[in-house]
Amino acid sequence: MRNNVLSQSKLYDELYSSEYISTLYDRHMEETFFKISDNYYFLPNLFKICLKDRIILDIGCGGGNVGTKIIDKAEYIVNLDISFNALLHARKKFGFKKSRYINGDVIVLPFREGSFDIVVGYCTLHHIEDIDAAAKEISRVLKKDGLFLCFEPAQRYNWFEFWSDLLKIPYPITSFLKKIYLILQKKFAKRDNSVKIFKDLNLKETERHFLKTPSQYRSAFKKSDLTDIKVRTILLEFIPPRFLSINNRRFVKFIFKLSDLFHKLGIAKEKGKFIIIEARKI
Repeated sequence: MRNNVLSQSKLYDELYSSEYISTLYDRHMEETFFKISDNYYFLPNLFKICLKDRIILDIGCGGGNVGTKIIDKAEYIVNLDISFNALLHARKKFGFKKSRYINGDVIVLPFREGSFDIVVGYCTLHHIEDIDAAAKEISRVLKKDGLFLCFEPAQRYNWFEFWSDLLKIPYPITSFLKKIYLILQKKFAKRDNSVKIFKDLNLKETERHFLKTPSQYRSAFKKSDLTDIKVRTILLEFIPPRFLSINNRRFVKFIFKLSDLFHKLGIAKEKGKFIIIEARKI
């Protein structure tokens, strides 16, 4: 497990060592799809909480994409990341204004009990192998009545699997079509910015992910002192993902609303592109 922490640190130190690569990575995170998913799902859940006079811990802050959105609303933000270079990149974005930067590990948080009103994480927990330890540490550093909010990628359930399950396509046909799908997927993956980034760095993307199911997250946080745990999946991938990368905001929003409707109807309820986790310390 310690080897994983070191490899994560090395990976993102490399990622943020180049100004060009780190800027490209930030640009990827600011694409239309991520912007709308933030505004449609993550930020509304965060902004419904009063951030005024609140001390916030951003775990796995990376380049500070979350911090830049909430810095003016919060009392103080502590940005924590396993990568020292990521913290340097974040500091360039918003300096020391109501901010502190800590190089540390989520499963051994370097803070006293009850230090924070809110702990947030954006695509952080799937980099952590021992999710039980992370949940306990998050609970420990939260104040009484403190809130945890996290936005995580889910285990892949692609558009091909969605329609195969929904239409109950026979296995022989599904197997044949899947081979064609994988060939096309490799072709379009070459155009993906994130794939290009990790290819340039000579890194394997699959080595840094420990994707969990909603039930695994529920189980981990139930073992901590957190209560009122809400874990839900969002954004069914029922069309090829490249269509979500277009700059037509109305179209992308329509896809989000249609996905929500599928979930309300009970279709692939535990499946989705992302998982939102909310919990409170009573």
